[in-house]
Amino acid sequence: MPTAMSEKFTGTPILKVISEYCMENVNDQRLQELAHEDMPLYARRVWGLFRPAIPLFNTPAEMPIYLLGTSDDPHIQEPKYDSNTIVIPTEQTENYTVALGEDFIGYELFSCRIRVVDELGNIYLYPTDIASYNAETGDVTFNASVEQPLEENTTYEMDFYTDGHFKYELSPEIMLVLGVCFQYTWQNRFNTDYLSLVPKVEDRSFTEQNRANKERADTERLNEIKRNMAEAMRRYEQVIAQRNTIRPRIGGIF
Repeated sequence: MPTAMSEKFTGTPILKVISEYCMENVNDQRLQELAHEDMPLYARRVWGLFRPAIPLFNTPAEMPIYLLGTSDDPHIQEPKYDSNTIVIPTEQTENYTVALGEDFIGYELFSCRIRVVDELGNIYLYPTDIASYNAETGDVTFNASVEQPLEENTTYEMDFYTDGHFKYELSPEIMLVLGVCFQYTWQNRFNTDYLSLVPKVEDRSFTEQNRANKERADTERLNEIKRNMAEAMRRYEQVIAQRNTIRPRIGGIF
């Protein structure tokens, strides 16, 4: 599916579906913390989970085309996102502006975090509000003064995001089903997470839970969500059939 389109879609925003109908179905503390620390990166990551969930909504048979369209007639405008890293070359006692260029013009969301590496090589990112982004020029300005200078070799990581849109305004019923599809892709990702599958070294301080029981429980949970997803699509198909029998809807069955 192409991400660049000549037409600007004004239908339902992707983050609206994710925030109001998808995240309500999962309890991911790491994503919740990221939303507070770095909203553009959060939006980028949840989009990565939402994108493979959309084609799972395949009942009625016309639904994938309604949501995604085709290569010649796309029905979704995917989000645009990017990141950049700035290293302060020398101590700055006045505001310091960096021109990122035309590729960074027009983003809706911006965040900045300080990157710190300790003696052991561990990386820590700390949110900061000293940077401001100009969407019209693509410039980022770091506030500095004699009292609060920018220290030499300080590294700042920046994230940018512009939301995508569906071509059409999606009904609450459609977004409810998409929320269950999102729950399935989220659960499947964490069921197959490398760190949860790799064997752990056990000693007196650590004993791993029974691996077979955990894998069985993960599989049962995923199958349960899959059944819920199928049931949600069947209910939606019944609602559409009843709606079109009683009062045909102008502009299509959705």
